[in-house]
Amino acid sequence: MQKMSKITQTYWPYVMMAYAALLGLGFLDNIRGAVFENLIEDLHLTDSYASFFYVVPSTVAFVTSFYSQNFIARFGPVRALRIGLFFMALGFFALSFQQSFEWILVEAAVFGFGFGIVTVAQNVAIGFSASEQYRRQLFSGLHSMYGLSSLLAPLGAGVLFSLNYDWRFILGSSAGLPALVLISSFFLPLKPWILTQQSSSEAQTKNLLKVRRHILFFSLSLSLYLIAEISVSSRIVVYVRRTLALNSEEGTVYLTAFFICLFVSRLFFTFAPLKKLKTTTLLQLSLLSGAFLYTLGLTVSAWFLALSALAMAPVFPSAMDYVSDVFKEQRHIAMAYCTAFASMTVVFMHFSVGILTDLFGLQKALWVGPLSLILVSVLLSLEFKIINKSA
Repeated sequence: MQKMSKITQTYWPYVMMAYAALLGLGFLDNIRGAVFENLIEDLHLTDSYASFFYVVPSTVAFVTSFYSQNFIARFGPVRALRIGLFFMALGFFALSFQQSFEWILVEAAVFGFGFGIVTVAQNVAIGFSASEQYRRQLFSGLHSMYGLSSLLAPLGAGVLFSLNYDWRFILGSSAGLPALVLISSFFLPLKPWILTQQSSSEAQTKNLLKVRRHILFFSLSLSLYLIAEISVSSRIVVYVRRTLALNSEEGTVYLTAFFICLFVSRLFFTFAPLKKLKTTTLLQLSLLSGAFLYTLGLTVSAWFLALSALAMAPVFPSAMDYVSDVFKEQRHIAMAYCTAFASMTVVFMHFSVGILTDLFGLQKALWVGPLSLILVSVLLSLEFKIINKSA
């Protein structure tokens, strides 16, 4: 691991690898939302039991990402990305052959193992290779890849549904994308990842513990944001099919619109520097406007659920830029914590939304979305005050 001196020149092979890996991850992650209702109907599952299709891989991803920091620090983000991509592709390809939901969950766990590694390693690759001048833009560009793949996923599912392919074929064939990224990575000119030993005096150890407590608070606060984004991306097709009586192809239009907004917004922040807009201000504006649009989506029109992506899109890339700026030499630890607790929160979201849907209906269950965005805004306000006092 290279010493955390100021990065003045961007190392583009790491950026390219991170972008391609997130493209593959985003496609697999979001193709699940497009076929979720079909899986429920085909296997005759309740909403709460079907939620384990998300809960199991997210749980595994939480454990993997939490403990991946030492592995990534020693071997580098590129090797980590390759391993993660392999297990993601393997899990999706294998689950398409399973007939019982229990075995599908086993293969979903394999996918979750790779997912946990990639979610950390992609951000570390940018954090360690992007110049400080363009770091926020490159993080926005990185996460716009998620928006692009998320846009392609429902479009691809819609085309395959129209050609009478079932959800098993759609999931199995999707494994080809991360496999292609994995193979392509061996053709990139990559510099070696060098581990440097750092001293560990008693004072440094105490300071590290203090920083990690700070990282823990920020990570837990940020993770609640994922409740809003993932609740829309994983449930919007089910929501409009049940409330508007649409079929699978019509339902994916709303999901596609959500990801178009997500992609366009992140692409805008990739090419628009907005140097005068502080990262902390951008985070707060995104959270509060996202809560407002999400609320309109549940009370006025489901199209506002899709539009909420315009507001929510900058949150995670801006948070990664904030992490790189504030935690500096501990940025890889902070990124691992952020993604680990994000995975844990996704587990909670899927399980709780599944139970709330069975008890009260999906429309009421989705109110966890705007409420979580408001809560994140309050918690991050406390975080920013702590940073200002210690500055």
